[in-house]
Amino acid sequence: MIKKTILITGASKGIGRAIAVEMAEPGTNIILTWNTDKQGIQKTTRLLKKAGSKAHIYQLDLEDKNKLIEFCNSINSTNPPDILINNAAIAHKKDFLDLDFNDWDRILSANLIAPSFFCKSFIPAMKKKGYGRIVNISSIGGQWGGVHQVHYAASKSGLINLTRSLAKLYSQDGIVSTAIAPGIIDTAMTKNTLGHKNNNELIKDIPSRRLGTPEEVAKAVKYLCSDDASYLSGTTLNINGGVYFNT
Repeated sequence: MIKKTILITGASKGIGRAIAVEMAEPGTNIILTWNTDKQGIQKTTRLLKKAGSKAHIYQLDLEDKNKLIEFCNSINSTNPPDILINNAAIAHKKDFLDLDFNDWDRILSANLIAPSFFCKSFIPAMKKKGYGRIVNISSIGGQWGGVHQVHYAASKSGLINLTRSLAKLYSQDGIVSTAIAPGIIDTAMTKNTLGHKNNNELIKDIPSRRLGTPEEVAKAVKYLCSDDASYLSGTTLNINGGVYFNT
């Protein structure tokens, strides 16, 4: 990753911060986005600087399409990323019959449309270089559906199929597009969304009998961005403790 420019969305905490720390090396240029957690992104920045990486932070609301356009134009005019990691997402627990248009618009805008726009914006520069890595952070919900988060599951399923489509379109240009589908990872968002305060309630149906960690997801992301994974384009990697297997 040395001397590469890496863009990681949603890097103020959880999986996003873990990915940023894992990718940090002396000489690496890392662009981080955040939205509401200012203290969190400051902590992430300190960790990257300690590792010798350059950190550039941008506050960005993924639901604001005008801000997305401004951000991507700005990045493209200075230092477009060699590696794009679409991690930022929002979750929302609500019964299916109670979902309204606003609920669907918010989830799809943040979780699917924004990542798609990032890919569209930065792929041309990757094509010129003949090199690029795109890793989309999906979810096990995008593979087996949702009960209390149907709109979230649908958005994450779309992200998996976006990954496959990009692989078909741009693998010949040296752009490797992959996805990760985490299971239940020990993050604040997971606990808040699922509504469980006791981990024992979460792990009873997980064969590994524990939650995953953000660091385990981050290590997988780093592998998918490496040259060793250059023939995995289109792959969705499951990190779920044995809960679900692709068929």
